Amino acid sequence: MQRFDASLLVCVLLLLPLGLLATACSTPSSGSAAEGADTTQPTSAEPPQLPSTPPGPYPDRVVLSHAADPSSSLSVTWRTDSTVTGAKAQVALATGGPSFYTQARTVEAETQDLHAHKVTGEHVSANYHSVTFEGLMADTLYAYRVGDGERWSEWFHARTASQQPEPFSFVYVGDAQNNVRSHWSRLIRQAYTDAPEIDFLLHAGDLVDNAHRNVEWGHWNAAGGFIQSMVPNIAVPGNHEYAGYRSWRARDTFQVEVEANGQEMTGTILEPDGNPEPLEATNSGAVPSSSRSPTGDWDYNVDNGEYVGTLQIESDGSGYGATLVSEDGRARPLQDVSVDGNTLTGHFLMEVEKESPEQLSVHWHPQFAFPENGPEGMEETVYHLDYQGMRVVGLNSEAAKMD
Repeated sequence: MQRFDASLLVCVLLLLPLGLLATACSTPSSGSAAEGADTTQPTSAEPPQLPSTPPGPYPDRVVLSHAADPSSSLSVTWRTDSTVTGAKAQVALATGGPSFYTQARTVEAETQDLHAHKVTGEHVSANYHSVTFEGLMADTLYAYRVGDGERWSEWFHARTASQQPEPFSFVYVGDAQNNVRSHWSRLIRQAYTDAPEIDFLLHAGDLVDNAHRNVEWGHWNAAGGFIQSMVPNIAVPGNHEYAGYRSWRARDTFQVEVEANGQEMTGTILEPDGNPEPLEATNSGAVPSSSRSPTGDWDYNVDNGEYVGTLQIESDGSGYGATLVSEDGRARPLQDVSVDGNTLTGHFLMEVEKESPEQLSVHWHPQFAFPENGPEGMEETVYHLDYQGMRVVGLNSEAAKMD
C-alpha cells in the first residue's frame, strides 16, 4: 500500500461518475489465452432468498467511522432488535493487561428505530444506536465495546489519527454492489490481510445493489465483519444507494395519436408521466400509396423497436375502433377513439409498476456517522473530513435528487 506525503494540504474529491462505476463493476477484464480456452461458466451468484442475520438483543452490524475530529474522537454505530432502548458504549486505553476495562468510560448512545415497513425484503424492525467518543488522545490505540449494560459486543481496537500532517494509508473500495457476501468478502478480507495497518477504508458508492434491501446491507456487514468495526469507514452514496422504498402496481392511462399517410404511419404514445414515445408503423395489407385512411392492420414499433406489435384499426360506418396487440398477443383496446381525416386519437389502460420517489437508503444514516458540515439539505451525504493534513471531501453525485 503506497503511503501519501501529507506535508501539504491536499483536497481529495470523490466524484462518482455513474456510468464509469457501473462499467467497472459489470465489465469482465480480458484474460490470457489459457484462461480463454476454458469454456465452462461456473456461477457463484447468491440465492436471492439467502437471509441475513435478524437483529437480536446483542449488538451486530458494528461500523466504525468519523463524525468529528479523527485525532480526538471515534464514532461507532450498531444494530439491535427493537427491545433495546438503553444502549451505551464504553472506551478505554488499549493497554496490554487484562484489567484495561476497569478504566473504561461509559457513553450513552443515541437510538433511532428503523421500521419494518421501510425495509425492502426482510420486514424486520430494528433499533440503530450511535456514539461518538470525544476527548481522546491523538495517535492512540483505544478499545471500545457497545451494548446496553448487560449484553455487550466484544472489545474492538481502534486508533485515533495524528494531529500532525503525517503520512497515512487507506484502502479505496469501488462498487461492492453485487454478490457482496460471496465476492466482496474476499476483496475486503484480503485487503486487510495485505495492509492491516491502514488508517481507514474509503468506499466510493454503490455499496449494495438495492438501496433499501435489508439482506444486502446484512451481507455487506457480514462480508467486512470485524474489519469494519476496527478500521474507520469513510463512504459516499452512489446511485444504487437511492431508490423508492415502496412499489405497487396500478392501471394507468396512455394517450395515443397517430397519422396515416399511404402505407406509413407515425405518431406518439404519451406515457402517464408526460413522456412521449415515438411510434412508427407500416400497413401490412395492400393500400394504395395515395390513401390516407388509418384503417387496416399496422405493424408498429415504439421507442425505436423497444415494443412491437400490431395496431388494428376498423370502421363499421358508424365509427372507428382500434386495438393495440403486442408481440406476445396481449390486446389493449383503445377507448374514446376519434378520427379526423387521417389522424386517429384515443387512449388505452395498462397496468404498470409504480414506486415512491427516490430517496437515500433508509439504512444509510442509521449505519454511518459522518460529519454534517456540507451544504444545507445535503449534510447527510456531502461533507469534508480533515485527516492528518489532508482534507477528504465526500461529494455525492446523486445529491440533487434530495432537493
